[in-house]
Amino acid sequence: MNKLLRKLGAFLLFSGIGWVIDFGIYTLLTGFLDFPVAGANYLSSVPAITFVFFASTRKTFLCRPDGLKKGHKYLIYVLYQLLLLTTVSFLAQWLEPLLSSIPALGEYSKLLAKICITPVTMLCNFFVLRLIAEKW
Repeated sequence: MNKLLRKLGAFLLFSGIGWVIDFGIYTLLTGFLDFPVAGANYLSSVPAITFVFFASTRKTFLCRPDGLKKGHKYLIYVLYQLLLLTTVSFLAQWLEPLLSSIPALGEYSKLLAKICITPVTMLCNFFVLRLIAEKW
């Protein structure tokens, strides 16, 4: 259990850096370029996904030497991310108007929608990336 918690901690560190990359690009796209929430979420996620995959498979998860090549694992992870991104982007797109209808939150609704979906994606990403890196 301690080993799993250490891996989770390391993954959260890399994911936190990835989230800063993602959130910075997302903020630029929605706040300054007026992109729709779902589209901005897709675009901002790509560099973050790439960073987290390569940092985590170097430092957190040990890739099986007899398993799939790292390039194949990355492709599987990107395909998984497309499915997850589609789901959470539509969730954020649905959530944002609800948040904007609350007077005290309205101005921050796009950022809050992104913040609300983050814990779900981080937890899913940990278990899926662990499976891809260590089991395949």
